[in-house]
Amino acid sequence: MEALTFVVAIATIAILHTIVPDHYLPISMLALAKRWDQKKIVKAVLLVGSAHVSGSILIGLIALVVGLEFSAYIASFVENLAGYLLCGFGVLYAVMALHGHHSHRHYPHHHDDHDPHHDETLYSLALILGMMPCIPAIPIFVIASLKGAMLGAITMITFAVLTILTMGVLVYLTNLPGRKIPPQNERRANIIAGVVIFLTGLFILIFELKRRIMDELHQRGRSHRFVNTNSDRNNQSIRCNKVNLF
Repeated sequence: MEALTFVVAIATIAILHTIVPDHYLPISMLALAKRWDQKKIVKAVLLVGSAHVSGSILIGLIALVVGLEFSAYIASFVENLAGYLLCGFGVLYAVMALHGHHSHRHYPHHHDDHDPHHDETLYSLALILGMMPCIPAIPIFVIASLKGAMLGAITMITFAVLTILTMGVLVYLTNLPGRKIPPQNERRANIIAGVVIFLTGLFILIFELKRRIMDELHQRGRSHRFVNTNSDRNNQSIRCNKVNLF
């Protein structure tokens, strides 16, 4: 029963965290703009999804060694860095598209397999998204692993499989067969893809900033309550000492 609780918890996190646009929207926009076929979309989802879940599991394993507090700092730092890199990736991609570097007019057969930018674009995106760990999953990895190596492995595998599957479904739904950008609009579509990827990175940075502000306010609140508690205890001790004097 305990194992089932962990599996349900990590499955819920895996599905809900993948629904957030920063997990699938960059792939969807590139697939639409570059008119990828289903084979290339599956390759992109597997590559980017595997990089993302590997990063999350790696942070979870680090947390087992150094503790949750320090690992949370590492996770926050790399996610913030990924936000900046995604913004830079989006700007660079849009600028290159603006100057015609993503156009297939130089490739007569219109196949991405012969496009020298295809693999480097995909690998760059996988690296960036791989630096965005799922922070809510990390405590579950740690607690499950402390209860047993098998339970820890089950939660990590469940998280990996459901994250990649959910990402695949969302990318597929935004790239349904027949929903292709006409070749004459491909340059404009690539510019829009770059802008959307930049906005996705900006969303990550804003979310991280909001989370840090909330954490700081929470810490200040705890410190304030601690000071007030000590002050009340000191006042009570002084009153007791005065009573004893009489």
